[in-house]
Amino acid sequence: MSEALNLEPRAQAFVEALAASGLPPAYMVTPDEARRRVRALRAVREPRTLYDVSDHRAPAAQGDVPVRVYRPSANPAAAILYFHGGGWVTGGIEESDLFARELAVETCCLVASVGYRLAPEAPYPAAIEDADAALEWLDGDLPNVVMGDSAGGNIATVLAARARDRGGPAIAAQILAYPVTDAGMDTESYRRFADGPLLSAKLLDWYWRQYLPDAEARRHPHASPLAGALTGLPPAFVLTAENDPLRDEGEAYAAALGRAGVATRAQRYDGQIHGFLTLIGQFDGGARAMADIAAFLRETLDPPGAK
Repeated sequence: MSEALNLEPRAQAFVEALAASGLPPAYMVTPDEARRRVRALRAVREPRTLYDVSDHRAPAAQGDVPVRVYRPSANPAAAILYFHGGGWVTGGIEESDLFARELAVETCCLVASVGYRLAPEAPYPAAIEDADAALEWLDGDLPNVVMGDSAGGNIATVLAARARDRGGPAIAAQILAYPVTDAGMDTESYRRFADGPLLSAKLLDWYWRQYLPDAEARRHPHASPLAGALTGLPPAFVLTAENDPLRDEGEAYAAALGRAGVATRAQRYDGQIHGFLTLIGQFDGGARAMADIAAFLRETLDPPGAK
């Protein structure tokens, strides 16, 4: 399989190691076993040192939402509300710790990593409700930025639309890394990378069945944001990976944002697979993408000629 993909050398090595593991596909195991696998994928490296790291609980009617706040300095440029990936089923604050630290240091922004409830124990719209609560809790003097990867990208952009529709809190920008934007699962990249490394079409179908079993209900814009009204959303940076089933729907979402008048940057990272951004230190493309995210935030939050 990997020979047919255009992979950077480190991504090639990662894919080969994954194939050599002999583990059955994640969609053939229980959610708990899938979560254990995600924890095992974390890179072992020294975490970045920060000014402060603290754990909090965002009040919510459905039960307080865990949030870990990473502060890189006494005066961060903005507050990034971050939602991890994992198909709404796996991942969490601990699994995202290295990435959240990297994000805070490289962007000079406060990062609030959200431990939203997971499916199937807490299916749609539980993650969205937790996102609402986290944003209300975080909202303060700093510009708000929402960010997520994969399923987290879905949560982030749905949150941006919900905040727009209810008149706040204001969101200055959204950063969406290979986001889930359409439950149709019928794009060319779905077909081409159906057996893709780390993320396959069968695994995505399994994730959707855990998160939102009712296929008809997946058409709602709070599940498939590509189906929603996009006018008035905050400026967006949409990152996609060349060898990823989610590539085409992410790029379609970026194009739709642009048509709706939203200032949008779209960047495809060649040679990369799904997850390349957040698996810190394992892919060369991740460092390039992080630098691009930092540049996007500088240009969006403090554009030339704004002063």
